[in-house]
Amino acid sequence: MIKNKAMKLILKEWKNFNIDLITEKVFYGSGKDSVTTTSDYFKSTSINKKPILIYDDYTVLLNKKPKSGADIALKCLSKDYVSGDESEVTNYILDFLEEIFGDFNQEELDIVNDRTSLYKERFGSSIFSDNRLVVFNPFAQFKEDDISISQTPRVRKDLPDTEVDYDISAKDLSGEDKFLLRKSDYPNTYPDDTDEDFEIEQEYDIRSVKQNVNWTVHDLAHNIFEGAFENNDSEIDYMSGNELKNSDIFKKIYPVIDRDVRAFDRFYKKIKHSNANNRSYFDLTSLVNDLTPGVGKGDVEFSLFAKLIKDESSDRVEKLVEEIVTYVSSNKKEIDTKIISYFNLEESEVNLKNYLLEIFNNQDKVAKRFFDNVKIVFV
Repeated sequence: MIKNKAMKLILKEWKNFNIDLITEKVFYGSGKDSVTTTSDYFKSTSINKKPILIYDDYTVLLNKKPKSGADIALKCLSKDYVSGDESEVTNYILDFLEEIFGDFNQEELDIVNDRTSLYKERFGSSIFSDNRLVVFNPFAQFKEDDISISQTPRVRKDLPDTEVDYDISAKDLSGEDKFLLRKSDYPNTYPDDTDEDFEIEQEYDIRSVKQNVNWTVHDLAHNIFEGAFENNDSEIDYMSGNELKNSDIFKKIYPVIDRDVRAFDRFYKKIKHSNANNRSYFDLTSLVNDLTPGVGKGDVEFSLFAKLIKDESSDRVEKLVEEIVTYVSSNKKEIDTKIISYFNLEESEVNLKNYLLEIFNNQDKVAKRFFDNVKIVFV
C-alpha cells in the first residue's frame, strides 16, 4: 500500500511536470468541442520557446456574431511588458474579445475565463507567463464568404479532448469535407447580383486543420509586415501611431526595414500598369497552393513567408529564393511581360534573385526578432 501510494504521488508529480512541457501545440476549437495537435512549425526550437497556436471559434463559443470586421492590424504584447504576469495576457485576451464582440455580461465573462483555464490545462499552467509565444486566433469572422466558411474550425462531437494527427483530413475531423453556398444568401458579402453564378448553389472544400494553421501564419505575416505600418490601429504594449513607431520595442523588432510599402509593391508601383493597385500579375501561386489553397495572386508573398519559416535550415532564404527563380525561369509565359522586362529576365536572373534575397532576408530577420520578443499576438 505504501509503495503504491508513493508511486501514485510520483506519477502525479511527473504528470504535473510533464504538463508544463507540452509544447509546439495547436488548440483547435469549435464551441464545446475541441482537439489538440502538433504542427510542423518550429520543430527544432528549444522547448521553452516553441509557440502555441490557439485557433478557437468564439462566434460558436459565445453564440454571438462580431459587431464589426477587423482590418489588417498588428496587436500584441511583448515579453518585456508582460514580464511573467499572467494577468496581463488574460486581460489582453478579454479586452480584444470585447473589442470584437462588444461588452460581455457575466455569463460571457465566465465562458472566456473557463476557456483560458482550459488552455492552461492543455498546454501547461505557465502558458500565459512563460517565454512561449501565443498566437491567438478567435476566428471572429465578420465577413461571411466562401473563404471564411471554408476556414471555420469544425470538430466532431465524438472527438473532444483528444489529440489528433496533424495530417487528419477535414472529413475525419469534422465529419464532412464540403459545404454548399449560394452567393445570393449573403448579399452583404456578394453585392453584385449580376454575377452569372449569383443564384447558383456551389460546392466548396472545408479546409483541414493543417491548412488553417498555414493560413493563420499567412495572416500573421499580413499583420507583421503590412498592418504594423499601414494601420494606425496597430499596437504593441498598448502603444499605437507615432508612439509605437518611436518605441524601443518597435525599433527592436524592425530596426532596418522599408516601412513605406509592402515588399512586392516596390516594383508594382514602378511598373506602369493599367490598374495601379493590381498585384495579380506576378503569379507565384503554384508554389504555395498546397500550403494555402486558394490564395490570391496578389496575396502570395504572405504564404511565401509561411513557407519560409516552416523550413528551419540555416539557408532557408536562399532555398526559397532559388525555388522562386527556378519557377519563374521555367514559366516565363505565365509571368507578365512587364515583370520579365523589369528584371531583365531574358538576359539574366541576377536582378530578380537579388531583389528576392533582400525581401526574404529582411522577413527572416524580422520574424526571428518578433518571435523572440512577443508574448501574445492576435490574428
